[in-house]
Amino acid sequence: QYSDSNEGYYCSLEFLQDFVSPLETAAFKDKTIIDIGSGTGRIVKMLHMAGAGKIYAYEPSVAYKQLLANTK
Repeated sequence: QYSDSNEGYYCSLEFLQDFVSPLETAAFKDKTIIDIGSGTGRIVKMLHMAGAGKIYAYEPSVAYKQLLANTK
């Protein structure tokens, strides 16, 4: 039902840069981030790769179980 395959460009710093442009991914370094509607954790993983200090991920649907599995 939900993909656990968060790999390649789909889950990369390059994608995050494209997503948040003109903000630079370096802006997330050591920051506390809240991701509301985290889905399966793709953005959470990218924020972690960008060096976020702490990430709070909230997903109010059944995708929450996949979020936990994908972000161990």
